[in-house]
Amino acid sequence: MSKKLLPHKNKEIVAKLKKNGFLLKMGAKNCKHFFCWKKDKNGQEWSALVSKNPSALMPNGTLGNIIRTSGKPKEEFCRRKI
Repeated sequence: MSKKLLPHKNKEIVAKLKKNGFLLKMGAKNCKHFFCWKKDKNGQEWSALVSKNPSALMPNGTLGNIIRTSGKPKEEFCRRKI
């Protein structure tokens, strides 16, 4: 798996912003991918890979809407358990 899909192990993470219940982790300045975290009912964390401006993709703070409003197919997102 690409290191881009493992942001929690990426030492280049430079910013953490909390917005709409998600933790947005942004990598190095040359990285255009944003990772959004959400805890489910069991307290487990899920992540989604978003390659556009995350503020425009989070109208109501749900992973489903990030994917639906991005205009990209679901296959381009990484949604996995960590």
